[in-house]
Amino acid sequence: MLDYSKVSRRSVMKDRYYTRVFADEKAGVKVRIVFIDTTPLIDSYRTDDCYPDARLQNNRQQLEWLEAVLASATEDWIIVIGHHPIYAETKKDIAEQVALRQQLLPLFHKYNNVAMYVCGHIHNFQHIRQPNDPTDYVVNSSGSLSRKVKALPQTVFCSSEYGFSVLAASAKKLALYMIDKEGKVLHCAAKTK
Repeated sequence: MLDYSKVSRRSVMKDRYYTRVFADEKAGVKVRIVFIDTTPLIDSYRTDDCYPDARLQNNRQQLEWLEAVLASATEDWIIVIGHHPIYAETKKDIAEQVALRQQLLPLFHKYNNVAMYVCGHIHNFQHIRQPNDPTDYVVNSSGSLSRKVKALPQTVFCSSEYGFSVLAASAKKLALYMIDKEGKVLHCAAKTK
C-alpha cells in the first residue's frame, strides 16, 4: 500500500502508522484521525510466513508513538483506525481481538479521548459499545464480499449489507453513517458532547 500511494493520487498512505488532523474553521471543529498498523500487533501474523513483513515491525515503537499522539491530542474528536477489530462478532480467531485489547485498550483508557475505533477485516457493519468505555467500536462493511453477522450482548447495530461509511463532525457531535449499496443510511453511530 505504501508503494501504491507513490503512483496513485487516490491512495494516500503516508506510512504504516500516521495521524492527520481535519479542521473546518467555519464550523469550529477539528478531528484527529490516527491510522495504526494492527497486523504486527497480532502474534499469529508475526509468525505466519504469509506475512513476512509483520515480524519486521517494531511494536513497541508504534505503541509509544500512539501513546504520544493520544497524550498530546487536543482536537474535538479523536478517531483511531486500524484494519482488525478490537470487539466484533466473527468466526475469525478471537486471539486477534484479545491481542489488540491487551495492547490498545490500556492507552485508550489512560487518555480517555478516543471517541471511536473504526476497522474493517470482518466484511459487515457492526457498532459495539462496551459498558463504562467511552470508545465506540465500529466495523465498516465492504463493497465486495459480505459476511453474515449476529448481535453480541453489547451490539448496538449490525448488518451484513454491502456498503460504506461516511463521517460527519461538529464541535458537539460526531456521527459515522453506515450506508448500504443503494445509498440508504442503515445506522448512525453518534456521540455528543
